[in-house]
Amino acid sequence: MIGGHLRTWGWRLGVAALALATSVGCWSAVDGSAAKATPTYQPLPAATLTAAEIALPEDTWAVSADASQILVQDDDDRWCVRPLAGGADTCLDLPDDARLGQASFSADGSQLALNEDFMTTMRGRLWVADVADGSVREVPPVDRDSAGPKATTGEAPDTTRSSSTRDSADTPRYAGSTFDPQTGLLVAIEFGIGDDRRDALVRVDAATGAPTPIALLDQRYAGQLTAGGGLVAMGVLDADYRPAGLITVRESDGAVTDVGPRLSELFDEGTISYPDAVSPDGTRLLVKSIDARMQYATAPTIIDLNGSTAPTTLPGFAEDEPWTGAFSPDGAQVVVLVSGERQKEPSSLVVSDGTTTRVVEEGLRGFSPVNSELTWSTENVVTPGANRGFLRGEPVAWQLQG
Repeated sequence: MIGGHLRTWGWRLGVAALALATSVGCWSAVDGSAAKATPTYQPLPAATLTAAEIALPEDTWAVSADASQILVQDDDDRWCVRPLAGGADTCLDLPDDARLGQASFSADGSQLALNEDFMTTMRGRLWVADVADGSVREVPPVDRDSAGPKATTGEAPDTTRSSSTRDSADTPRYAGSTFDPQTGLLVAIEFGIGDDRRDALVRVDAATGAPTPIALLDQRYAGQLTAGGGLVAMGVLDADYRPAGLITVRESDGAVTDVGPRLSELFDEGTISYPDAVSPDGTRLLVKSIDARMQYATAPTIIDLNGSTAPTTLPGFAEDEPWTGAFSPDGAQVVVLVSGERQKEPSSLVVSDGTTTRVVEEGLRGFSPVNSELTWSTENVVTPGANRGFLRGEPVAWQLQG
């Protein structure tokens, strides 16, 4: 048992890792995003790893992977990128009526994806911003006639249910977006409305803002969009709008895989599972599972998508403690931010290599992992993100040291 317990609760369960001999080193962004070589990752031994805290302002919306810059809303309600080390803000040319629901930096920190949350506000605009000069490109609705493969994971939902508010093909309806840290690709979900409409997974050309369909989904998007190593994962709903597990979509060709059969090896029908992260090589999922009857989350689970190893539920974790985590850039370790039971206890930062797990910082009372996510950069900086809205409480980042 670590820090009292390692339990989980809520929408951000967490991650854990098994050893993986892969290297991501440098990457070149695709689809028009700025190519930039990131520092070569230097692995740190889990047995001696420590963490130095980096304080973040309470109004932080997003943090770059190296913790050098943040997105904030200034006193004039402008959205601005602010260097943490000091210096002038770069304010973004967003419309005055923008109501952001999510924001995230690209892995190299050169771009920002900013979107309204269509599923909660019925406003689904998506923008891509250049951090250097604050220029912004709005992503238009996708041309569905050019769509790639359709998912074949279940009966198509009745998409006419939501057509009363946003029924125009010219109205942006983006429900979420994320960058793949390995390929640099920005992917987004466009909500489908009207007869024979499907939710669309699209790739966005960061230079022009132009969306291109990757796949049309036969099941309704349910949240938890995440990507890594050229693979996108998400939760889906069935035709009756009940949670139906999770699927993966390959970025290169839109091939869709239902991960449900792998999960059935571990959980019964009363358990709802969602993806938390994709491994850096795109071969494993880090899965959160919630027992719908008991209303608690089970321990974190690793799903090998190649089927070479059985699903692994990590030992040492129990229920009712919220947490979230991230793979190291080589996939060999995981860092986890875990809170006490039902957030009554302070949070701790934990690092595991799959066999050894140790607390590297504890007593974090101001920041909870609920509705949060983590990123472990090639600079060995761990940064938090919010899957909806700003980072609540007193957010911090960490510089890992060996």
